Amino acid sequence: MNVGRPLFSQIMDFVPWTSFERLVTKYGGDTRAELARKLGMSLRTLYRRLAGANAAIKV
Repeated sequence: MNVGRPLFSQIMDFVPWTSFERLVTKYGGDTRAELARKLGMSLRTLYRRLAGANAAIKV
């Protein structure tokens, strides 16, 4: 059972941020997160356009 902070958060207190960034860059850990962000932005933009077009048709 998780009583306090998550384990990853506790470990990160002991790891310097620069070391963490270097490891992320070395192993490409940010690649999928970047792709997910771009996909999410695209879906939100598409939804806004469709919602706006739908609202214009109703008026």
